[in-house]
Amino acid sequence: MKAQFELEQGILNCWNIVDDISVVNEYLLEHAGFSETKEVDKISNMLIGLESLYQVKFEKVFSMFEQVIREQYKAKQAAKVTWPWEHDQEQDFASDPNYGGTED
Repeated sequence: MKAQFELEQGILNCWNIVDDISVVNEYLLEHAGFSETKEVDKISNMLIGLESLYQVKFEKVFSMFEQVIREQYKAKQAAKVTWPWEHDQEQDFASDPNYGGTED
């Protein structure tokens, strides 16, 4: 589960590039002191295009991530897999053959 959480956080952190591109575009248009030229408009349009492109790409990859999680959950439910941490707190894992421990 830790790897799943870290992957999800990594995707979300990378997604910040969309906001970063928007900030750069705002700066270019409002605060850079550039005169209104066709070149500024051209660069701004490219940044808007990049922002849209990366938004779509991250939506797609996050949708894939969610699908993998759903499929893992369904497979686990179908196999009725239980993990050691899901057992009753009272159970002795050393005697559980599914856990790999040995009885004394």
